[in-house]
Amino acid sequence: MALTTSTAPAEDIRIIATGAFTAAFLDLVPEFERATGHTVVVANDGQEAVDKYREQEFDIVLMDLQMPGMDGFQSTAAIRQLTGYQKTPILALTANYSDTVR
Repeated sequence: MALTTSTAPAEDIRIIATGAFTAAFLDLVPEFERATGHTVVVANDGQEAVDKYREQEFDIVLMDLQMPGMDGFQSTAAIRQLTGYQKTPILALTANYSDTVR
């Protein structure tokens, strides 16, 4: 299924998606980029997300909370410590539904 967009974006939004993603999700990334004109960078775990943040700027973060090694909570705290990233939106994602994670 192809993604479509009716108007071109005003600017490129740089998104970093962090987590253990399925092959289906990874297959959609190039299609999403073509349809929206936005850039998506995938980090496979929390430490990789922090490392990528040190290398380049992002406008928004999609952060999986439960990852092996450095989890989403730890990664978010580390990103917040980096100069210039205190206000970058970080959206928490999880497949775990419970009141403790909420």
